Amino acid sequence: MSIQSRQEILHLYRHFLRTLKLWPPDDLRPNRSLRNVLYGQIREEFRKNLNVEDPEISRKLMEEAKMEYIALQKLVGNEYKEKYALSARIFKPSKKPSHYKNLLAQLEKAAKKKRDELHRPSLWRRLFG
Repeated sequence: MSIQSRQEILHLYRHFLRTLKLWPPDDLRPNRSLRNVLYGQIREEFRKNLNVEDPEISRKLMEEAKMEYIALQKLVGNEYKEKYALSARIFKPSKKPSHYKNLLAQLEKAAKKKRDELHRPSLWRRLFG
């Protein structure tokens, strides 16, 4: 593998990591975030394919990685949410107009409970700490 292609790979890897830093945290599952899963997969794929010698295979892998990077950027930037926006009728069904508002309130309550649990000292520390 040439020095130039190795530098290009490292450059793309750094772009992946910078973009992943923009991924929003998951308050409901702080210990199982999608950001960490994606980070592990990206790291594993780049390390696995770092020593590929065949230039044709290397080129194909690089093209594939660039496409995945573009997709990740679009997800982080909410491009699909804006492109395929949902109508107001979906969020206010005629039978139960406050359904989604109540659902969001329950999710916020659950996320707050999770955050509080993380900051509360463990039982072991409260008893013996």
